[in-house]
Amino acid sequence: RILLTDGNCHTGPGLDSVCSVSAELKEQKILDEKKPSGHANGLLVVGEYLLIAQTTGRRITYAPLSKLSDASKEHNLVASFNGSPLNSPNDLITDSRGNIWFSDPEYGCLQFPSDRCPADGDAGNALYQFHPPTGRLERMPVSFTRPNGLAFSPDERLLYVVDSGAVLSTPATISLDRPHNITVFDVVDQGGGEWGLANPRLFANVGPKDPVGIPDGIKVDTDGRVYVGAADGVQVFSPGGKMVGQFVLGAQCSNLCFGGEDNNMLFAGCGDTLWGVQLKTTGAYKASKDQAFAVPGGGYGPWIVMSVVVLGTFGVVVCFCVGWWKSRGGRRPLSSEMRRYVEMADR
Repeated sequence: RILLTDGNCHTGPGLDSVCSVSAELKEQKILDEKKPSGHANGLLVVGEYLLIAQTTGRRITYAPLSKLSDASKEHNLVASFNGSPLNSPNDLITDSRGNIWFSDPEYGCLQFPSDRCPADGDAGNALYQFHPPTGRLERMPVSFTRPNGLAFSPDERLLYVVDSGAVLSTPATISLDRPHNITVFDVVDQGGGEWGLANPRLFANVGPKDPVGIPDGIKVDTDGRVYVGAADGVQVFSPGGKMVGQFVLGAQCSNLCFGGEDNNMLFAGCGDTLWGVQLKTTGAYKASKDQAFAVPGGGYGPWIVMSVVVLGTFGVVVCFCVGWWKSRGGRRPLSSEMRRYVEMADR
């Protein structure tokens, strides 16, 4: 099944849950797995646990997948940095050494105002690396206006970071004079199982200007192509940063993930619709039992990584959508015809 969030942005109905839907898209019923969820945003499955980046909870938690609805089984993984609470953790990923990387922009502080938010000191709009075996949390020495989606290259030598600073809080604050881009860093070995970042450079600006949209979720395939959610669907870039095509979906896409038995299904959450399309390539990362993660208080256990879709709002609209792949520069299309869909029915 695919785990996804419903209502991590401020919404009228007050949606706030972690949901699930069949990864094969045979079942089109949305199930609530955890409600409320601290307005969950980024999600990561780790062995038998689910890690949740909570917008209003201002923390990253973990809980057994089998007991997501039981609040007593939920525990903090990261909740502060140098004594200051986090702002609103957004996206989170893992590397092959078991470190957890997450972005912490100020979006939640503006959408859901609360005490000491943004965080005191210099802890705002940051990128962090958490080392589970030691509990060490490192704020990476890099600067962003609004750090957002994160992804590694297939060999983990590069880290891609989305900056969606063109939107400071709500759509009304959009200005293309601020960042709407992807920065790429070299990943360097710092020793002790931890990584550092070096040589930041612009990978790509993400448009278009009409309708105005911002880059959000990001994923990479085994050939090094970069997929990013944008205003009109999903844009695809070559490893060199050239836009080579797009899935035109007609709505702002929040986040993406690869999945399916062969890891060749691309899922995208766009507005109130969850898309799925079979590709002629595969995701750079696939669920594996061979990686280990130090669960606090529980030692090491099996690590199964499954990327997850993050949606802003489902609402109660029943949608049937048609999209397509538009190739640029004469390249061979990466996907078959997009004809898989999910209807978001009343829950």
